[in-house]
Amino acid sequence: MQDVTFNVLGWAEDSVLLRGISDALALTATRDFVFAVSVQAHGKYPSEALEGTLRNIEISASETELPEDSVLELEYLVNQIHEVDRFIGQLVDYYADYNEPVIIVLYGDHIPNLDSNILDIMVDDLHKVEYVIWSNYYSPSAEKDLEAFRLSAHLFDMLGLSGGYVNTYNKLFSEDADYPSGLQYL
Repeated sequence: MQDVTFNVLGWAEDSVLLRGISDALALTATRDFVFAVSVQAHGKYPSEALEGTLRNIEISASETELPEDSVLELEYLVNQIHEVDRFIGQLVDYYADYNEPVIIVLYGDHIPNLDSNILDIMVDDLHKVEYVIWSNYYSPSAEKDLEAFRLSAHLFDMLGLSGGYVNTYNKLFSEDADYPSGLQYL
């Protein structure tokens, strides 16, 4: 990707992904699968003020029960997430009227690398993350609670696609007691 910009911690800003994704889709006239990873909000968040840090959203230590260094970590993360959210909005707007069917799946594969004081406030369950499925042509089914590794099988099932052995196994046997050992064996 060209013209990549970086945040103050050196992580690529997500704005470059919009052009990268659209360039990848323009390469073929057939169906495409693009797996893009957002990294802008990653990092060991700074516990001190850094020059050039975004501060669209400010958090006051007096409004929380957190120590000042934890507040600075949280403020940094919140501002990076704000930028990621802006990117996702641009992505959805761009593909809303795209000339091909598009499905966008958004999920987190881990919780942020934050001080435990912050995680205790923010996260109910360290082993759960949300996912969103958006499409410009298809109305996804109702919410379903599932493991991240089963998300692709769920998506393929929604679309009526087989997706190979692992997806078929997930579709047919995910409720069985022997599911984990069978999946590991497969």
